[in-house]
Amino acid sequence: LAVLALSRSDAADHPRARQGRELIRDRAIRTGGWNYGNSQVFGADLRAQPVPTGMALCALMTGDDRDLP
Repeated sequence: LAVLALSRSDAADHPRARQGRELIRDRAIRTGGWNYGNSQVFGADLRAQPVPTGMALCALMTGDDRDLP
């Protein structure tokens, strides 16, 4: 949500917004999508959930990630 708020206030290129997008990319689940926290627990992959996946995709669309597959 913070990344989305920064982008709405024309601060999508702010260092904190870039760090936020890096964190979001880091938490992506290997099979695709996002969960509410880490992508793994005790070495097991978690299942993606619709709401955090949608929020992550919206946040990633605010920066340089717009062109990523």
